[in-house]
Amino acid sequence: MDPEDITAMLLGATNDEILGVMDQISNALCIVLERMYQELQEIENDSKPAADIEVFEEEVRAMEQRH
Repeated sequence: MDPEDITAMLLGATNDEILGVMDQISNALCIVLERMYQELQEIENDSKPAADIEVFEEEVRAMEQRH
């Protein structure tokens, strides 16, 4: 979505419509974070301590549960 499109939608939107847009944005950000995490795993090739990976996975799961 283009920022101008989002702005135009929000100017005359109801609270429910605004919450819907915010939900779409947060879902998109979760997808981006998941993809970044997968790429990091491939790049680092297990060079990162397992504890750090587990912490990140917990953070991603917590974010997904909120949405």
